[in-house]
Amino acid sequence: MKNQYFGDKRDLFKFDLVLDVMAATGLAALTYVPMLTLPDDRNHGRLTPRALGGRRTALFDFLRSVREEGRADIRELRSFFSQLSGFRYLPYRDGLDVGQYAPESRDEYFAEIPDDLLVGSCVLLDPDIGLERDAAVMKRSGLDKYLYLGSLWDMFVRSADGVVLVYQHLQNNAHLRLGQIARDIKTISRRLKLKSVPFIRDGDVAFYLVSKDPWLAQKGAVAFSTQADKTGRLREHATEVLRVALSLLGKVEGVSIWRCSVLLHAVSTPRPATWMSLYASTTRRPCADIFPSRQCWSPCSVARSIW
Repeated sequence: MKNQYFGDKRDLFKFDLVLDVMAATGLAALTYVPMLTLPDDRNHGRLTPRALGGRRTALFDFLRSVREEGRADIRELRSFFSQLSGFRYLPYRDGLDVGQYAPESRDEYFAEIPDDLLVGSCVLLDPDIGLERDAAVMKRSGLDKYLYLGSLWDMFVRSADGVVLVYQHLQNNAHLRLGQIARDIKTISRRLKLKSVPFIRDGDVAFYLVSKDPWLAQKGAVAFSTQADKTGRLREHATEVLRVALSLLGKVEGVSIWRCSVLLHAVSTPRPATWMSLYASTTRRPCADIFPSRQCWSPCSVARSIW
C-alpha cells in the first residue's frame, strides 16, 4: 500500500467489502496490515470514486473528501472507523515513521504483529500488488510490492477465530484475470491445506479469504455474494465462481461443478435462485428436475440435497 493510492475507487471496494465480511462473520475488530511503502511517481492511485455503486454512503463521502482535500494518508482511517459503534480498528504500522514494509525484513515485520491483533479479528493484508510471483516478475515490479506465501501462512496460523483477507491487483489483460485467480486459489489451497478459498473480483482487483474456521470462511463467502448483489454483479460473480471451479477441477459432471461452487462460496447467497438457474444452464437440465419443490430453494436445504 502507498499513501498516494489511498482514497481511490479500489479503496471503496476494499473497505466496503471488509465491512460486509465483518457484518456476516460477526467479527468486531479490523486489523489492518497495510504493508506501507514509499511513494513513487506513478499515477495508478488517482482514481477518485465517482459513483456510489450500491456501497456505503458514509465511506464513499469519506474517501472522496480525503482525495479532494489532499489528505491521502491511511491514518485518516482512524477517524472514520472511530465513528462506528461497536467497532475496533487495529492498524499496524500505518505510518512510514514507524517502519515501512521491506521484503528483506518481512519475517520481522509480520512476527512483530501482536497476537491480540490477530485473534478474533478480520485481518486485511494490503500489499501494493498481491501474492508473490515468479522471481523475475517480482524483481521487475519491485519485491516490496508482494505478499510472500510464508507471510500469509504466518498470519493464517496465528489468526485463530478470525479471517484473513488478501488484496490482489490483477493483470491488465481482462481475459486472463480468472486464470490468474484460479492459479492463486490453487496455490493458497495447497500451501495452507484448505479445501475452500472464497474470492471476489471487481475490475482489476480481487480479494481472497482464508480462515481456519470453516464456518467463518462460509460466512465470508456469503459476504462476497452480498457485496456482488448490492453492486449489481451477483450473476457475474456466480458465473466467475463456476468458471474458476471448472478450471480447478477440469472437465467434470454438472453436479460436481455445483458441489464445487457450494464448497467455495456456500449456497447462502442473497438470491439462491441465481445460483440454481446458473447450475441448470451449465448442466442443460431444468431447475424443476433437480430441485422439484420451491422449498428446496432455501440455502440449507439446497446444500443438503446436493452434498
